[in-house]
Amino acid sequence: MSLFSKLNKNSAFAEVNTKDFTFVSPKDMYLEVGSEPFTINGVYLDKKSYKFGTQAVAILSDYNKLLNLPSYLVEDVQTILESQDMIDEIKAGKVKISLTQYTNDYSKQKDGSIKHFYSVTWVD
Repeated sequence: MSLFSKLNKNSAFAEVNTKDFTFVSPKDMYLEVGSEPFTINGVYLDKKSYKFGTQAVAILSDYNKLLNLPSYLVEDVQTILESQDMIDEIKAGKVKISLTQYTNDYSKQKDGSIKHFYSVTWVD
């Protein structure tokens, strides 16, 4: 590898056509599939979201969706993108994620309603 070739932006999952995909939140995906694991077809980091910083995204070809992952998964996705073995497992369709709904001390809102949060678990 030459000194500057590492700066070229190549997506590990560029072959997945996401042209007509729509973004979906963990909440909306949870309402659609519940906690049942579903296959991911790729991941990437979206560094263009200036309001929230770098965002992790999962490609869901079975649903034509791009799932906005929680911010705590940015490091996980970076680890995946640096591991050819992990990339190959995803490309082989062997990796799924599941969503879990939960509440915590910050769930109770001023109006008395309860806010739900969503976590992601990797399944292989």
